[in-house]
Amino acid sequence: MKKRKKIKLLSVASLLLIAIGCSKSPQPIKYGAADCDYCNMTVTDPKFGSEMVTDKGKILFFDSIECLAAYELTNNPEAYSLWVSDYTNPGELMPADKAIFLLSDGIKSPMALGLAAFPDRNKSENARKTYNGKIISWEDVKKYVKREWNL
Repeated sequence: MKKRKKIKLLSVASLLLIAIGCSKSPQPIKYGAADCDYCNMTVTDPKFGSEMVTDKGKILFFDSIECLAAYELTNNPEAYSLWVSDYTNPGELMPADKAIFLLSDGIKSPMALGLAAFPDRNKSENARKTYNGKIISWEDVKKYVKREWNL
């Protein structure tokens, strides 16, 4: 009888671990340890780190907004959600489709396209006053990356 209970308990515990492992929530990026799933560079700057959660719950990490956009454009992934770092609150992730982006030569993003993400219009406008540039949407980011990188 004890052996049956032990097997049942182990089975339940295993199922719980599998369910937790397949979560469709973003995970904290391990800066300095995670590699970009597009360009293979190490993800180091919390102002630009991004991630994708697939339909199956797999987490993909990116060193920049442009790498996330390029991956989505070239790999046709089954993305559940896309996340970008808040430039004003480094390491804090927000949904890419809700973010406001600034495209500016004054912003030194890891892949040199000058893209930064902000949680609202006020913060993006304040950054634009400092860095100049143009405020754009996630769809505009993808068009820009596609054009600049000939994807």
